[in-house]
Amino acid sequence: MFFIGSIFLTNLYILLYGKIFNKFYFKNSNNSIYEIAILGSIFVAFLGLLINFLFPLNKIINSIIFLIPFFLLLKKKNLNKNDFFFLILSTIFVYFIIIFSTINRPDAGLYHLPFTQILNEHKIILGLSNIHSRFGHISIIQYLSAINYNFIIGLDGILIPLASLMVFIFLYFVSEIYKFINNNYNFDLNYFFCLLVVMFICYKINRFSGFGNDATSHLLFFYLISLFLKSQNTFEDLSKMTLIATYIFLSKITLILSFAFPI
Repeated sequence: MFFIGSIFLTNLYILLYGKIFNKFYFKNSNNSIYEIAILGSIFVAFLGLLINFLFPLNKIINSIIFLIPFFLLLKKKNLNKNDFFFLILSTIFVYFIIIFSTINRPDAGLYHLPFTQILNEHKIILGLSNIHSRFGHISIIQYLSAINYNFIIGLDGILIPLASLMVFIFLYFVSEIYKFINNNYNFDLNYFFCLLVVMFICYKINRFSGFGNDATSHLLFFYLISLFLKSQNTFEDLSKMTLIATYIFLSKITLILSFAFPI
C-alpha cells in the first residue's frame, strides 16, 4: 500500500507542477490533462537540472521541491473529478508496470543508477564522463528520477517517474483515439498514427525493465509527431514542439532530428 501511495503522490506532484507550468508558460491553454502531466514531467526534469548547477539533489532539497506544489494546492484547491480519475488510472497503470518487471537488465546498474546517485550527492561535475565512459550514457531523464528521491517517498522515488512518464504518454494516445471515436470525426492522419502508436506500445514497450533511456525518448518523439500532425501553426504549437524537441534531444542526442518538426 505504501508503494501505491508513493506512486499516487508522485503522479500528483508531477501533475501539480504541470498545472503551474501550463498556467504561466502556455497561459492556461486547452492542453488535456495527459499533456499537462507530460509537461509537468518535463518541467520537473529541467528544474532538477537547474538546481543541480548549484546544489546536489539531496533529500532535503528534493523534499522542499516536492512539498511546494502541495502547499499551493491547499491554497488554490484546483483539482477536479477528472484530475482524480486521471491520478487513480495512472497510478494503477504505473503500479502494474513496475511490479511485473521481473527481468534483470544491467544498464540501470551500470549507467543510470550510479549517475542518479551522483546527482543526489554532488552538484554538476563537469567532465564526469572522463572519469568513466559509463557516465556519458545518461540523459535528462535521470534528473527526473534523482529529484524524486525525498523523505516522503524514499528510494522508490527513483523508479516511479520513468514509468509515470511512459503511462502519461500512453494515456495521451489512448485519449486521442477515444476523442476521435466519441466525436465521430472524419478520418485523419493523426488518428491513424495514434492508433499505430498504441498498438506499438502494447506490443513492444510494455516492460519497465526494458525501458532505459530509450523508451520514453522514443515515446516523446511519437508525441512530438502527433503534435505536428495536429498543429494549427500557432505560436503555442511552436513553443510546445520546441520544448518537447529540446527535452528529447537532452534525453537521447541521436534524436536530434526532432528539431525538424518545430523548424
